[in-house]
Amino acid sequence: IDRALVALNFSSLQGNSAYDRLFISPQIPRNNSGQVIHSWMKRYNHCAEGGWWCGGLDPLNNWQPMEWGTFKPNFPAKDRDEKIIKYEHPPSVSTRLFCLRVTEEIWRQTATLFKAKLPQKIEIDLDGEAIGFWQWILDRQLPIIVCEGVKKAATLLTYGYPAIALPGINSGYRVMRDFQDNTIDRHLIPELAIFANKQQELSICFDYEAIPRKAKLLDTAIGHLGELLQRSGCNIKVIRLPGIEKGIDDLIVAQGIDAFRAVYHQALDLEIDIARSKRHSELTYPANLEIQSRYLPKIDFPTSGIVGIKSPKCTDKTTGL
Repeated sequence: IDRALVALNFSSLQGNSAYDRLFISPQIPRNNSGQVIHSWMKRYNHCAEGGWWCGGLDPLNNWQPMEWGTFKPNFPAKDRDEKIIKYEHPPSVSTRLFCLRVTEEIWRQTATLFKAKLPQKIEIDLDGEAIGFWQWILDRQLPIIVCEGVKKAATLLTYGYPAIALPGINSGYRVMRDFQDNTIDRHLIPELAIFANKQQELSICFDYEAIPRKAKLLDTAIGHLGELLQRSGCNIKVIRLPGIEKGIDDLIVAQGIDAFRAVYHQALDLEIDIARSKRHSELTYPANLEIQSRYLPKIDFPTSGIVGIKSPKCTDKTTGL
């Protein structure tokens, strides 16, 4: 990650400064003097041992610094299942979206990469942030990558790729449930909805997952998020990592930026990716005929028996039949 980008977005915290970043919700119980009650302090006492914090800019507040963020403790706690909690977020606060601050150098790199015209004048603040980068991205409708984890977004920004980050694969939307806990609706979080403009190209790039159970959850999350973004008129693509490296940052460290450029240019439209990834749509019998074509051509179908056709939407299956 570019060092100037790190200086703008990441900071080291310990002691009370970690608590100050995490305990921002008015719902956190406090005593009469205004201090967080002992049980909560004890629950988060591992954070006082230090770690790094990352926030970002708030698209809902004119791109001002955002109070919410993530903290990676040096000595993480464990959950009830003894699984390490790598990252802590402010409790009793809805998770949000990471839009990192950038330098003028990164801005110019992005403009060169996508052959976009720069503003006549770029304002630089005292910290070295180039003001107005993300609004420029939206105004120019440049392609944006949605990834999981702020370090991955920082890695991609280092090479000029506009990347925003969710704290988890299901964090891009909220789920509404009825009294029986059945899902009745999903909607994008407000920050992400700002990026879901018509004609905007968004690419979803989550981690590689080899475990079938987790891979299925990953595919489901991509489908839900992609379909919600698509409703807003966005052009949605899916970037699939080849493995063995788990994250896009791991891929770039292990194989270099050219390895990412290769998978970036191999991104599939959402509907094609869904058709390829859904486990329940795999054919039980081997295909008798496979066709590489945008539309289904004229085929001599059998006159008896059952015929199964598998292809994405809008490939002329109905017309052919």
